Amino acid sequence: MEKEKRLKAYEVAKELGITVARLISWQKKGGLPPAPKVGRKRYYTQEYVEKAKEFVEKHLSARETKEILGINDSLLQKLVKGGFLTIERMGGKRLFLKEEVEKLKKKCPTPQDVKDMVKDQVGQSISWVARQLGVSRQTFYTWLHQGVISPPKKGDKIFFTRAAIEEIKKNLAHRLEQAHRIRTQVLRSRGK
Repeated sequence: MEKEKRLKAYEVAKELGITVARLISWQKKGGLPPAPKVGRKRYYTQEYVEKAKEFVEKHLSARETKEILGINDSLLQKLVKGGFLTIERMGGKRLFLKEEVEKLKKKCPTPQDVKDMVKDQVGQSISWVARQLGVSRQTFYTWLHQGVISPPKKGDKIFFTRAAIEEIKKNLAHRLEQAHRIRTQVLRSRGK
């Protein structure tokens, strides 16, 4: 009976295209199962390498994801914030599910398509939303606390899309007009 060949960590890392440190880190973080030990040394079998390859093939690094989509890091972060991509942190490295990236690439073939989708969908800051409505942040917060505006939520975060802002504008046309008149009067009285 032939004994199965044991591979060293550096051989496995080389075959997977990662560093030994990354291999050990992924094991500690749970992305990969820990390798069996004989004494103090870890050993790897070809079966382990195949399982590890499956993990690596299902994930893309941030760099690979940005290259596929043709975007920069800022836009990648917005995609994560907007819930378009799921991020997994593994050993200090951001990993993205290859399947999600491929679906997004089909939906948005060009970088401009990705930007437009993010612009239309990603929740914006309260200051940005208030500016879109033509009111101050204070007025906006007052309306939130009074229940005049019921913010759309994604998880536990307030999440305003352009469509939601348009709906608010339509529903609050009278209040927005009144707020604009008051703001104009205040600015005139200050001489601005």
